[in-house]
Amino acid sequence: MPSLSDRIRWNRRYSDPSFIPDWAPDVVLAQKISDLPKGRALDMAAGVGANSLFLAKRGYHVDVLDMSDVAIETLRRAGDAEGVSGRLELIRSDARDASLPRETYDLVICFRFFFPNLAGRLIDTLKPGGVLISRAFTTRHLRYKPDWPMDRCVAPGELPGLFAELESMTYEEADGPNEAFALFLGRKPAR
Repeated sequence: MPSLSDRIRWNRRYSDPSFIPDWAPDVVLAQKISDLPKGRALDMAAGVGANSLFLAKRGYHVDVLDMSDVAIETLRRAGDAEGVSGRLELIRSDARDASLPRETYDLVICFRFFFPNLAGRLIDTLKPGGVLISRAFTTRHLRYKPDWPMDRCVAPGELPGLFAELESMTYEEADGPNEAFALFLGRKPAR
């Protein structure tokens, strides 16, 4: 269920004078970009949208979803500065209850945010042949961040089962030095 306190917390974080956006894309996205289908992308819980900006600069049309007004405005300004604002559809919404269209996206990315009950909706929103990249914290992450919400973690080995309808392209887990996560890349079968 969406939480006003979550939105307030993220707005505070992104408006804190000490916060400086890191515009580098996730290393996995940067490494895999040449293997990914071109077209329309969805960035779930995008934060300030470094990954969205990276995709837009490479010709993708990106629907950017985040609950933070401040994050969305930060990305709007960055998109304007980079000349790609026409490729960014900025949507302020909590990813947990956002309405996602069926079979719309060639690429869906979800980095450092995941609720296991979203898996089916993420699969449904992919076009046949579309690719999903999910990088989710595992329960082992709690060793590094004990206050991280358990409901936003997956058990080690859980992602492949949640995305069993997709053809697995990559699955790996990493633990340390400051986080523990699972990475899944999968393609929706063509009809």
